[in-house]
Amino acid sequence: MPSSMRTISVGDWDFHLSESNGSWNVSVPDCGGMADMVPKDAAQLAWAAEQFAQFPWLNASWPTVWDLPADRVAELESFLASAAGSRAAGPRH
Repeated sequence: MPSSMRTISVGDWDFHLSESNGSWNVSVPDCGGMADMVPKDAAQLAWAAEQFAQFPWLNASWPTVWDLPADRVAELESFLASAAGSRAAGPRH
């Protein structure tokens, strides 16, 4: 269980930014349980994979989760905040 978690909305998509014992990750909501590698929204996962590929310091550690260094958290938050403006008028998924 993460010791700290917050949700960042990008349009109508939520991303979870979590910290546990100094390790950080960002994730897209999944179907949970034995389907925790299945995203709730496949379009969100595809968008995240495409966008996150530009950050070599993001490491996909699970199909719906990327690890990130603690010193890059603010940079990722800033990116997601700017992406929220560009997705806000887009179609609902």
